[in-house]
Amino acid sequence: MEFVTAINEEDYKYGRKKEVGVLLTKGSLLMKDGLFKKALAIYEEAEKIDPLDVNVLANKGMTLAYLGEHSQALEYYDKSLKINPKYGQALYNKASCKSLLGNMEEALELLELAIKADKRCREIAKKDEEFNNLRNMPRFQSIIES
Repeated sequence: MEFVTAINEEDYKYGRKKEVGVLLTKGSLLMKDGLFKKALAIYEEAEKIDPLDVNVLANKGMTLAYLGEHSQALEYYDKSLKINPKYGQALYNKASCKSLLGNMEEALELLELAIKADKRCREIAKKDEEFNNLRNMPRFQSIIES
């Protein structure tokens, strides 16, 4: 009997993860279409299913940032980073948010961590307008070129 229960629990967990994956995809498509409020509702639904999914938390943060809710976005990046401190997407988006808020030193520190966690962040940051206020700073150049 315990063996059957264990299988059912695993099936349940897998089903929840699969459902969260579908919602993440749906939210991403809505984001690409610029439908940020609808995407936020989808990420909130996914968060109810799995409140510890780093992708859900980071994507919800990104959506809030696009809606201009930078303080709330930072809270979700922090939640994601509490679970996985080396999650490149959350580090990068937090750096971007900090840059937009004028916290340049913190943005640079986070950007450096993001690039260490995920090398793709370097190329993205080179073109990202959210870092325009950092672009002429020697440290930014050093981070991007190293």
